[in-house]
Amino acid sequence: MPTVIKNFNFSEVGNNLVDQGNAANVAAAQNTTEPSIAFTCTTNAITQTEFGLYLDGDTWEDWGVASGATVNSVSASWTDRTADDSRLSSHSVILDIMQTDGTTTCLDAIIDTKDLSTVIEGTFNTNSGVEVNVSTGSQASDTIVRLRASYTVTTANGKSPSADWRLGDVDILIDYTEAAGSRRVFIIL
Repeated sequence: MPTVIKNFNFSEVGNNLVDQGNAANVAAAQNTTEPSIAFTCTTNAITQTEFGLYLDGDTWEDWGVASGATVNSVSASWTDRTADDSRLSSHSVILDIMQTDGTTTCLDAIIDTKDLSTVIEGTFNTNSGVEVNVSTGSQASDTIVRLRASYTVTTANGKSPSADWRLGDVDILIDYTEAAGSRRVFIIL
């Protein structure tokens, strides 16, 4: 079965995950000095979850899957780091692929989840999720798909915190089956 990799490189504005505004005290924004999506919080004594959602109305085909194909499974390889940990109690992230509404998953399970470091990390960590099957209703190559990062943070009571977690590059490996009767033609020059 063929595979293709969709890369999210957050140094490009058009490849951005956008803050969904569901957590009043947590923000998700593109960090251009260190290509990443920065999730930040400066409010004490809270536990909140913010979604960073890829807003383009891409389909599996826009992500490199052949037209008419059936998408079988996906896996992710991604980077992250804790950039600031002042008064940070805990934080975690869930990566998922959503349907056009941004709330319904396309998968049988989440791509990856991680309890994040509560100490500052000078370099990005590399993470790999397991292979996850695509749900039956989302397997068509023309299904609209969107990457979502769900970031949950808990801060301590007292002085104002400064929590800053960064999501670096995300590579989605997509496994699919081409439509019956389709052919690949390679031209070597």
